[in-house]
Amino acid sequence: MTESKTKTTSKTKAKTRAKTPKIIHAAGCLLWRRREAPDGEGSAGLEVGLVHRQRHDDWSLAKGKLEPGEPWPVAAVREVREETGYAVSLGPPLPTQHYVVEGAPKEVRYWAGEVVPRADSESDFVPNEEVDEIRWLDPEAAHSQLTYPHDADVLDAFVALTAALKGRSADVLIVLRHARAMKRAHWRGDDGERPLTEGGLAEAEALVPVLAAYGIDEIHSSNTRRCLDTVAPYAEALRLPIVSEPHVSERGHRHKPDAAAKRTAKLLGGGGRIVLCSHRPVLPAVLEAAIGPDDGREVIGTGLPPSAMVVVHHAQGRVLALDRHDPIA
Repeated sequence: MTESKTKTTSKTKAKTRAKTPKIIHAAGCLLWRRREAPDGEGSAGLEVGLVHRQRHDDWSLAKGKLEPGEPWPVAAVREVREETGYAVSLGPPLPTQHYVVEGAPKEVRYWAGEVVPRADSESDFVPNEEVDEIRWLDPEAAHSQLTYPHDADVLDAFVALTAALKGRSADVLIVLRHARAMKRAHWRGDDGERPLTEGGLAEAEALVPVLAAYGIDEIHSSNTRRCLDTVAPYAEALRLPIVSEPHVSERGHRHKPDAAAKRTAKLLGGGGRIVLCSHRPVLPAVLEAAIGPDDGREVIGTGLPPSAMVVVHHAQGRVLALDRHDPIA
């Protein structure tokens, strides 16, 4: 009798799971750029870009579905480029939106996406099946133009952000744990020369589009092989130098426990778009210096896995928002 009930319950649960709609995952940007004054001197404010979708006859924000195995920030940048022709660098995250589309739940993650200036032309936009028009408006006009209230909520958060930044771009410091390395027990040489595994080398390659999504143009790394090899593919892809940081190595941290925090604070205060690659035992000190002890413990949780990162969006050291990205299994 008990066995029969168990089987019936299992079948019921299976049917329930089968009927539960799969969540649609999408990512996009609040596209923005600086609007120059008519006389060409100074800035007259900001413009946001809205897209018109002829299939729905609506005005909304550029976004689209994630491809299988695609990281959220990479999808956001790709979708904006495909729909509008504009390349963007991701700024702080904006409110995630949840709503239902044709009976299925949908989750859309947004970032502030600043247009990357181009020497040849502003955009490669060509009207397509998804988007037939882009309209650049000041935030107030854009608010009136948007079709959906949830998009207006994203715009409101962006307006509040720009007010806090007083018209300047947010800085970015990415704190990155190195990719998977050979186990210590299996390596007989100097620990500083311990290499990445094959899986770790693949993780390092997978980091390239993620770091590019944030417009990282300055690379700092522990002077160990496993950290340097983690950021090497991105450095090679963008032809950027790697600044060696012995103080954020495990050996350097043991020798001078305060040095990693001091170096992190200096990088943070200098602004820019930086990645700093370090080690699991050093990350608590680095993150505490970047975002404070409480937030640092919260964002690490049970620990960052290899090649995971914490993205600190800040205004020359004043933290505005955080992203955490773990490698996709």
